[in-house]
Formats: sequence, structure tokens, C-alpha cells
Amino acid sequence: VRTGGPAGAEINIPRCLRLGVWVDGQHLTSPTSGHRQALQTVPAQDIAAIELYTSNTPAQYTGQAEDCSLLIWTRLR
Repeated sequence: VRTGGPAGAEINIPRCLRLGVWVDGQHLTSPTSGHRQALQTVPAQDIAAIELYTSNTPAQYTGQAEDCSLLIWTRLR
């Protein structure tokens, strides 16, 4: 996994052409809203944990035509 770019929204995961992003269990990506937009909604300082599934994704975290899932868990304030 490589990250960077403005606001950390650039992410490159080999083998993941269509990345689904979930924040606190809510699916934020769709065919019209990609992972870059979803990543920009979460400030880095609010992230508590990240999970990346490139295979064997739990059923509740599979999206429409997505081949990988990135789960972001935020800190409670």
C-alpha cells in the first residue's frame, strides 16, 4: 500500500482496481463516488484503526463491483 497526494487521498494498492471505502461501518464509495472522495472525508487525526481486505472480505463489507475493501474506524470524541 502506498499513500500520498493532497490530503492523503492518493492510495495505490496493487491488485485492487476498485477499492471500496467504509468508515465506521458506513459504505462511502459507489460507482459515481470513488475512494479519493471518501478518504478526504476523514481527517487523519480521527483515524483509530484501518483494515484492508484484498480477499475473503466479510460479507457486510462488500460493495458493488469492488474487489477490495478498506475499513476505517474513527476515534470517538
